[in-house]
Amino acid sequence: MTENPKDTKLAPVVTPKGPKLAAATRWNLSELVTGTVMLALAGSSTGMFFSTLGVPLAAYLQTNTLESRDRVKLLIAIAVGAMLPVIATGVALVWKRRQAQPWIARAAKLLGPFVVLGPLPALVHYRFWNQKPLPFLVALLLLGLWLERLLPPALLELPRLHLRLTRLTPLRLKLERWLPLGVVVTAAVGYAAYTFYFSLQQHRRLLTSAYDLGIYDNLMYSTTQGKLFHSTVLLGTKGGSYLVGHAEFIMLLFAPLYALWAGPQFLLLLQATALGAAALPLYGLGSRLISRGAGAVLALCYLLYAPLHGSSFYDFHWLPLAIFVNFSLIYSIVTNKHWLTAVCLLLAVSIREDVSVGLVFLGLFLTLSNIRPKLGLAISVVSVCAFVGIRFVVMTLAGSFYLPNLYYSGLIIQGENGFGSIIKTVITNPTYFLESLLKEEKVIYGLHVFGTLLLWPLRSYRLAILCAGGFFFTFLTTNYDPTVSIRFQYSAHWISYIFPALTFGLAELSRKQHGTLRRNSTLFVVAGCVLLHSYVFGAILQRHTYTGGFYRVAFAMSESEKRQFNDVTELAKQIPQTASVAATERLVPHVSTRVTIYTLRSEHGDSEYLLVDRKEVQAAQRHILRSIVDGGKYKLVDRRSDFFLFSRIAGEQDPTSAFRALGLSPRGAT
Repeated sequence: MTENPKDTKLAPVVTPKGPKLAAATRWNLSELVTGTVMLALAGSSTGMFFSTLGVPLAAYLQTNTLESRDRVKLLIAIAVGAMLPVIATGVALVWKRRQAQPWIARAAKLLGPFVVLGPLPALVHYRFWNQKPLPFLVALLLLGLWLERLLPPALLELPRLHLRLTRLTPLRLKLERWLPLGVVVTAAVGYAAYTFYFSLQQHRRLLTSAYDLGIYDNLMYSTTQGKLFHSTVLLGTKGGSYLVGHAEFIMLLFAPLYALWAGPQFLLLLQATALGAAALPLYGLGSRLISRGAGAVLALCYLLYAPLHGSSFYDFHWLPLAIFVNFSLIYSIVTNKHWLTAVCLLLAVSIREDVSVGLVFLGLFLTLSNIRPKLGLAISVVSVCAFVGIRFVVMTLAGSFYLPNLYYSGLIIQGENGFGSIIKTVITNPTYFLESLLKEEKVIYGLHVFGTLLLWPLRSYRLAILCAGGFFFTFLTTNYDPTVSIRFQYSAHWISYIFPALTFGLAELSRKQHGTLRRNSTLFVVAGCVLLHSYVFGAILQRHTYTGGFYRVAFAMSESEKRQFNDVTELAKQIPQTASVAATERLVPHVSTRVTIYTLRSEHGDSEYLLVDRKEVQAAQRHILRSIVDGGKYKLVDRRSDFFLFSRIAGEQDPTSAFRALGLSPRGAT
């Protein structure tokens, strides 16, 4: 992060030192009290920090249970930490009198950042905060905002060190040119490899589902067989086009690659690669607007950002690919690469119909910020046309579907359907709408997404406009928890824009007085908040509590899980590629690389084969399997532990005992 030469000239003037400190001739009671209080707070916080390092904080946080001896030690440490600087201040005043005032003020600025030390040991207890995230998120935001305010004055008190660190040398020039890029490339490759390995392991642990990995694998395979937008997992025997749910035309681009390595593993690799690679255009944007070092820090913050990890570990979706494409689009706009802008814009609108909404606000941001106003207006117009054309023409012609009612049911007027009813509610009943926005889960989600970045994407109306598209697909939704959870893919709507917004905000901060120093200190605090938040809620820094989607990510396979996967694989090998199959929810992704595959949560479709996990025979599956048993068409092909393979064309074994094992004895059987 290269220093602005103007700042290096200002720093020594702003910070008096040497003989000037002796120039104090009047008492400044306000400054003296403020400095003394700040030193006392810094001392007490430091005392709290060191005294809590050896205290069993888990029980203390949960039940306020702490041995009296430890509690007394904690109180003494806080009191002593507060008293020592106060005593030192008193001694300085007695010894130097008025001449000590500047020294006290300077010490208060230098030591002010230590105020945030005290709570840190408690904030790293991830098991507790995963159960009660709201206090952690509020504390993290408040401490981050406080440190952001206190750090620049402290750094301004170190002008000589500051100048020395920013002095350019030939070695530093080489390091600044290549080291940040090397770090980002290494981190991006590492993230892609890490998330692919463990998301594939999650699949092998049988913790992926028909909804959604099975749907997308079935879609891609059907596409390679000439059946575009054909998904029996989603639509069942009634047929129809997948376009009734989402318009994800980008799958056609990747179909040839999928054909080379057909199966869920290709989709998981594609997703991991795209999310890791997104760090590169973000680095490019940061390098162009700020500096190479700042770009590298921003890219690393992105890779550690806990809401990103939900997109990596919840099955596969096309939506997260928008992060890479949108980062590349914004980079191409800033660098005036017109051909890349056109390509990225075309790719973005093809990812999913709702991605165009975010692009509308990107165009408005470019226009209002006077960055590329004409291009911004063109992007907004094209994006509006794309959204209206795809969502209300193409998808409407494909048929009706339940998604609007699923996501926005709480805002739909009784007896009505569709987006028009939602708009009526927002306009005619704003109080009811506001109540739906202020629910606890949405407040927590907002603090996860924005609080971790110290609200920087919301600090100006222009930056807020840049990020506004995500509002419609997260905070506006009702009665559907995944849209307001960092464990799922919906955070991609925000991530696509909040990191560019942070970059633009820091670049603007650089242009203010002492801007480079303030920007660097802000970036340091943001990086610290992202690091701490990622440690508690992310999937990389600690791997004991992370949940991706609906299932816990264990980051290891037990021997029993390995046997289960081998059992399922052996059964799947016995099913011909062209045969139709119906399977229980978590087994669908293991046999979905075919044209006709159903999930037993919906129907069996008179399939040629049935693949059943005994642990999943509940509720809807039980009802459907009951009808299969009563039909008497299926024989047992093979059984491996809790997994059963039946067929109406190839089975030879009597299925009675197998049905009994599933709790589905044939009627009249003894």
